[in-house]
Amino acid sequence: MDLRSAAAPPDPIALRSLNLIYKSVCTFGKFFRRLQQIDVPRFVELPLCDDLVLYYWEKVVQANASAELVEGMLMATQGNRGR
Repeated sequence: MDLRSAAAPPDPIALRSLNLIYKSVCTFGKFFRRLQQIDVPRFVELPLCDDLVLYYWEKVVQANASAELVEGMLMATQGNRGR
């Protein structure tokens, strides 16, 4: 959000960093979602499971609250795929 509110456009290094963070968050989310699908009772017993679920739930709430921000991030990541 800081990069988005800055007057100057973000530099390529910042965009690459954001892209890597975005991909990591998505990958971890998919991994833990798959763990939850495979075995719910074992997933719930994972250390910090509550924190994990809360973190991703907050991301869903933020995405719903700021769809424009999410669309901007997606456009940036799609634009970087061709590079």
